[in-house]
Parts: sequence; C-alpha cells; structure tokens
Amino acid sequence: MSVTSGFFNSLNHDRRYNAQQLSAIFDGIINDGVFANIGVAFAVSVDTGVTINIGKGKAWFNSAWVYNDALLPKTLEGSEVVLDRIDAVVIEVDHSESVRMGDIKVVKGTPSSNPQRPAMANTANKHQYPLAYIYRKAGSTEIDQADITNMVGTSSCPYITGILQVQNIDNIVAQWNAQWNKWYSEKVSQTDSDASELMAGMKSEFDIWFADVQALLEDDVATTLAAQVAALQGKFDDLAREGAVYDTIEDSEVEVILGSDGTPIQGKVVLSIGSSSGPSGSGDRFAFMASLSASGWTGEEAPFTQRVTAPNVSASDTPHVTCVLSDDIDTALAQREAWGMVCSGKTESGSIVFTCLEGKPEVSLTVQIEVIR
Repeated sequence: MSVTSGFFNSLNHDRRYNAQQLSAIFDGIINDGVFANIGVAFAVSVDTGVTINIGKGKAWFNSAWVYNDALLPKTLEGSEVVLDRIDAVVIEVDHSESVRMGDIKVVKGTPSSNPQRPAMANTANKHQYPLAYIYRKAGSTEIDQADITNMVGTSSCPYITGILQVQNIDNIVAQWNAQWNKWYSEKVSQTDSDASELMAGMKSEFDIWFADVQALLEDDVATTLAAQVAALQGKFDDLAREGAVYDTIEDSEVEVILGSDGTPIQGKVVLSIGSSSGPSGSGDRFAFMASLSASGWTGEEAPFTQRVTAPNVSASDTPHVTCVLSDDIDTALAQREAWGMVCSGKTESGSIVFTCLEGKPEVSLTVQIEVIR
C-alpha cells in the first residue's frame, strides 16, 4: 500500500475501508499513551496473596485503543524457591491476523540472583507497554504494595493529557530522586556527626569513671575491698549501738583536718534514728521499726485494731509507714497481701493504732515508721 485516502461514499461497494484506515484519522492528533483523565489510568494495586487489581483506564497505542471499564484482577504465578524475579503487567497490542486485539497481560520475568525487568515485545505486529513491574521475592507467598513499581506516566508508558499532548514524569521523578538523595545524605551526615559527639562524650565519662575505679583497685584488690567493707561495717555497728557514726572532720576548704600526729581527726555524727521499740531521740526526722503480730489484732469482727508503742510520736504527727518484706518470695507475697488489709494508722501520744476494715492479716508484719516534722 502506497497512497491511500478516505473517506468517500461507496457505490456498489467500490469504497471499502479497514480498521487500520479508520484509526489512521487519529494519527498526528492523538499520540500513543494512557489517558490521564479516564478512570485511574490503569493503576496497579495489591489485592490478597499473589492477586493484583488493575484499575479502570483507557490507552491509545499503535492506532488501536484499549479500554478497561472495571477493576480487573490478575493472579500471578507463585514465586520461585531460590531466586527472585520481576514480573510485568503490560498492555499488549497485537495486529497479527490470528489475534487482532489489545489486552492486559502479565509477563513473567526470568528468575535470577540479580533479576532484571522483562523485555517488552516490539515487533511489526506485536507491541507491549508496561503498566507496572512487580518484584517477586523468592519464597514469598504474597505481594506487598511496596513491591509494585507503577510505570504509567514514564517514557515507556506516557500519559496522554490532551490532543497532541503526551506527558511523561521521568524528569519529575528524577528531580524528586535528586531532592530525596540530597535530603537523605544531609540527614545521614548530621546523624553521623551527632552520633560521633555522643560517643565522644560517653567515652570521656567512661574514661573518668574507669580512672576512678583503677585508682580504687590499683593495689591489692581483695585487701582494698576488705578494708572498705570493714570500715562500713564499723560505721553500721556504731550506728546501731549509739545512734551515731564517726567520720573525718573537714574544714571550709573541704580538706580533712589532721591531728598533731598527722592522722585525721574524727568526729561523732549523731543521727535521729531509733530501735524497733521506738525512736531513741528527737528531731525533725526520725524512723523506727515496729511489729504487727498476727495474734495482736483485737475485735471479734471488723474493724480490727492493733496498737503499737511509739515513743516521741504525738497525735499531730503524720508518719510514713511501709511494710518490710521478707527475702523469701513466698513469705513476701503473703506479707504483701496481708499488708493490703491494713487501711490506716492513727497517731496518738506515744503510740500508733492500725486498723483493718474487713479481714485481718494471718501473718505477722514488720513495718518501718518514719516521722517527719
């Protein structure tokens, strides 16, 4: 066929035209691509498992139109056992005499350790245009939306925005990628800088702490620790026996004061703390231990009460009372449950009355009473 023309009225069927000649009237008016304003331009989305949906859309390729007027599901073949692959969802226009139609198909990719997008058919009669590429990871049983790369709007499958207008977004995507890469690089650089500063600060603190530990343990470790334990034990003994501890005396420059023989002078530090029977001294703050025996609760029925002797406690005090739990887990659990039955502790002059509004503890309890004035 060389020179053709049309359309003219037919006399006795002497003017006949085929589909190619009818489509030729759009050549130079509508360029190949997908209509951006019809449907969702064949957007490909995940359904369930390995099924995808292809949205509504209309395209014009190779003097033929392809129209999808409803959601079109496509089930892809299962993934490979070992290797990944990339499948393609394509518009195919086939002018061969045995086909003569346009369709939407899935082209299976070639499994590989470095999978590539499948090549699009482009022969005299058959042409393929990618709507989307789908990454199929080996061993996967479903497709994620992140695995789908939509290609509509790119140079391989451009948009038709109007007569004589075709738009692809390659340049826009390239610009977005450049902006993203710049932003990401700046953030990574800033994060690395912040991390370096943080690590440097942490290392400095660790070095200081480690130097202190080295100074503490640089001699005979066992001897040094034993001496410190003995010193602490001595202070606890003094505290239990006298309600006081002995320690070195420092001057206004925080320097230890030495005696004439060069040894540190020690002073007596008196603390307002008492024994289990009540506080041994008075002051703005003191604490003592008391016992609530299981058999000490009075009353035939609720409420039950128990009085604890508390010297130096007045009716106006509001003590802070806590239960001291045993080191044995089972005993501690029973004590905690029993302590939950104790609702209140009312101070009187020289004593505290504890009350249980419902049940009473069946185990004895040790409590710490702290009075702050």
